[in-house]
Amino acid sequence: MEKGKFFEGFVESIDGMQAGDQASVPVTFPTNHKVAELRGMEAIFDVTIKGLKDMMYPALDDDFAKKIPNCDSVVALKKRIRESITEESLISTGKNVDKALENAIVDLVDVEIPETLVDEQTKTKFASMMSDFKAKGMDDEQIKSMITKENYDRYKSTSRDNTVRSLRISFVIGEIAKQEGIKVDPTEIESQMAVIKQKYSTEEIDEEQARSKVEADLERKKVLEFLRNNNNIKLIPKKESSS
Repeated sequence: MEKGKFFEGFVESIDGMQAGDQASVPVTFPTNHKVAELRGMEAIFDVTIKGLKDMMYPALDDDFAKKIPNCDSVVALKKRIRESITEESLISTGKNVDKALENAIVDLVDVEIPETLVDEQTKTKFASMMSDFKAKGMDDEQIKSMITKENYDRYKSTSRDNTVRSLRISFVIGEIAKQEGIKVDPTEIESQMAVIKQKYSTEEIDEEQARSKVEADLERKKVLEFLRNNNNIKLIPKKESSS
C-alpha cells in the first residue's frame, strides 16, 4: 500500500505494524469518493495485519504466459491484454455516454421532487449501505453503532443532491418510456430476479423492492439505448490535466 492511494492518514496509521498486530483506524471518506452517499462520512476500520509481503514481478516469458488460461505464449498474452483493454475502453465509453445522456435529459426537465420521496429514497439507500457493510464482513455491533440520527442526518445532507438528481432522472426516464412505448419484457425481469435470489440465497431479501429495482434498471438501459440510437453523439477526447 502506498501513501496517497488510500484514505488520508490510513497508511501512516498502520506504518510499522507487524504480522498479528491490530489497530482501530478512524477514517473520513473523501468528498470526491466514487460512492456519493459515503462522501464525508466518518468510519472506523478494524485492521489486523495478516502478513507482510514484498511485490516481485515475474519474468514476462512463455512459461509465465502459459499460467494464464487460454494463453500459450507471450504473443498470445499480449494479444489478449490488448483485447481486454479495448473491451474495457468500449465499456467505459458507453458508461460516459450514458452519463452524458442522463445529464442532458435531466437538465431539460424542471420537476419538483416531493420531500417525502427524497426521505423515502434516502432511508432505502442508507439501509442498503448498511446491508452492504454487513455483506463485506462488518459485524452487527459496528453496524449498530453507525445507525444513529447524527450519521443518518449527515448522510442525508451529503447525499441529497445526488438523491434528488437520481429521482429526477428516474422520472424523466419513465416519461420517455411512456412516450416511446418502451416496455420491459417480464422474462427479463424474472431472469434477473433468479440471479439475485441465487446470489442472496442465504439472506432474506425484500422481493418486491428487488423486483421494482430490477425493472427500473432494465427500463433505464432500454431508454438510454433508444436515445443512443436516435441521436447524433459526438465523442470528445478527454483532456489531459496539466501538471
